[in-house]
Amino acid sequence: MPKLYNTLKVEKGLKIGLREKSGHEWFADMTFDRSKRTCRKLGIPFSAENSNLDLAKRKARKLYKELNKEFKKIPSEKELNLQGWETKTLTYSLSLLWITGLVWILFQTLSNNNNELFNYLKSNILFVHGLLIAPALVALGGLWVAHMPKGWKPKTKKFSGIALSIFLVSLILSGLLLYYIDSSQAFFFKNYTSLLHSLIGLLLIPLIYWHYTKKSIN
Repeated sequence: MPKLYNTLKVEKGLKIGLREKSGHEWFADMTFDRSKRTCRKLGIPFSAENSNLDLAKRKARKLYKELNKEFKKIPSEKELNLQGWETKTLTYSLSLLWITGLVWILFQTLSNNNNELFNYLKSNILFVHGLLIAPALVALGGLWVAHMPKGWKPKTKKFSGIALSIFLVSLILSGLLLYYIDSSQAFFFKNYTSLLHSLIGLLLIPLIYWHYTKKSIN
């Protein structure tokens, strides 16, 4: 992509400038996503007094909209189309898992409370938390087949994707350990596993947000 001089940002993903330092014609630098970027001549002469600046901006916006429509028709190698049920199921189940986990941590900090209603709510929150794992695993399995193999090629989100996968696997394994470990025989190990599970779980939503927003452009 050629470098433009005297660039002016028109809007997100769109800049205008000159191909040469002493150029005499406006060019538009257009970024549609991380894999689609182009530079086009606007056919408008550059004026030191910026008399044609507004005209150049209007034409650049028009060209940007036209090309954006065309590019949307062409699938990108880095554009991973996910099925609606997979993303929605995973999003809702992970969000509810995060909320119920957060509530359980709050209850756990107040564990000295011997109120009968308190103990009832605490045990049921943990029960609901466990139930939500099933739809999350189903959606995760769908993403494993539909999203992860294709997502391995683009380098844009590979690091955050690997980190997210490690976090999810760690949560699954630590959750299984918490379910099967007998606290009477391995009290300290279960406590440390619970602490690790809670810390990883609290970081999960910010990590998902980071992975998702990495596709934004300047």
